[in-house]
Amino acid sequence: MNSENLHKLLVETPDVDERYKMKTKLINDVDPYTLKDGELSLIVDDLPKIEFVDIMAYLVFTHSFYTKEQIKAYKSLQSYKYFESGFVIKLCTKIINDFVVLLGKVKHSQRANAKPLETWVIANKHGNVSTAHCTCMAGSGEACSHVGAILFAVNYFNSRDEGMSSTDVQCRWIVPSLSTTVPVVPVRDMNWGLPFIAQQPQEIQAGTKNELITILHKVSALGHTSALMRIVEPFASKLEATNTVDLPTNLWKYQNLCYTITYEEKVAVEVSTRRQAECSDWFKQRAGRITASKFRAVCKTGLIKPALSLIKALCYPTKLQHCPKPILWGVTNENNAVEEYRKNMEVDHEEFIINDVGLIISTKFPQFGVSPDRIVYCECCLGGCLEIKCPYLLNFNNVTSIEQYLQMRSTCLLKSEGKVILNRTHAYYYQVQAQIFVSELLYCDFVIWSPNIFFKERILPNFEF
Repeated sequence: MNSENLHKLLVETPDVDERYKMKTKLINDVDPYTLKDGELSLIVDDLPKIEFVDIMAYLVFTHSFYTKEQIKAYKSLQSYKYFESGFVIKLCTKIINDFVVLLGKVKHSQRANAKPLETWVIANKHGNVSTAHCTCMAGSGEACSHVGAILFAVNYFNSRDEGMSSTDVQCRWIVPSLSTTVPVVPVRDMNWGLPFIAQQPQEIQAGTKNELITILHKVSALGHTSALMRIVEPFASKLEATNTVDLPTNLWKYQNLCYTITYEEKVAVEVSTRRQAECSDWFKQRAGRITASKFRAVCKTGLIKPALSLIKALCYPTKLQHCPKPILWGVTNENNAVEEYRKNMEVDHEEFIINDVGLIISTKFPQFGVSPDRIVYCECCLGGCLEIKCPYLLNFNNVTSIEQYLQMRSTCLLKSEGKVILNRTHAYYYQVQAQIFVSELLYCDFVIWSPNIFFKERILPNFEF
């Protein structure tokens, strides 16, 4: 009987179908996919003794039926990770002639919910692997990662067999030693009673109230008290209440509490955090505050059930242990962007000044904090803030113009009335508006920089935002 898989091979790839039939001749032309669960064994002792050298010999040194060259499937040697990650969800055996057929099911590495792949391997009892097949795209090559995962699973169970405990194997009766004192008799003649009469526990009589009062009098005479004295007369009426403090009003009393900070405190925080992520105060002062970079996420999350990840990000800001490449790119090139911005501004702005800045907290609403990349000032425009973005994709994709950047899915810009502007629904626009209002400055210059692109837009406060 042929399986549905063999019929599919016959229709789609006749050459692979011929090879499939050649492989099954080792096991009397039995198609492994036609074997039923009742014909298969789950006993560990039936597994072939496959060792790592057998896996290496098959995946690397076996000659391919199609190319006549060694398979050299070195990548499949890494399929131990498939087994280690639990992708092998079924493994059973069927012994035919001198061969052991291994049948298994292996999950997809990228599609966990997809139907598992069906894989079979033919090996002899000593561990020499003859051939294999899998229903994955590369399964006809006989050495895919799923085949490797099955082989490593067998190797794992074989290695465990060397040091198995009594609970890892089927139950084995312990042969009792011969007894010369206890006769062998039928069950009906056995005495199932206890060999001796167990001693019955003595019944303890309950004490009387007078005995309890007498004991408490002795305790009181020694200058001590007992919890029983609070419920037993005449002691209870003589003891004073220990809790004379009124309970506080519940927290609803403080629901309209207005919390503010002074201007001096605001300045002190800003000065102490100018090194930003390089100082501990930066993380301490941001904890629990809505910062500009999270402003859009806060505006969009649900009030009744806000996103847990957002709450954690606001309440527990932490330093990144391993800085991702996009962030590292931005940090590394920030000074390059600042320098180009400075040259651009000094052409038309008198007495132009640019300074570092730390965390700025709102004095009226101290739950808000912002940290622009720089604070800028000139005689003509007065004070403003600077926000710089150095998108990693602009350099990675070799983007050389704003027009190219506008076409990218990740762009934060759009063209309106023939002019390129920051998208008013983008998180960066929320960030810029938060910086303007919390810092109480007049504007924010939004800059996008890459080695080939320099974009600047001056954004004014949006009072209807």
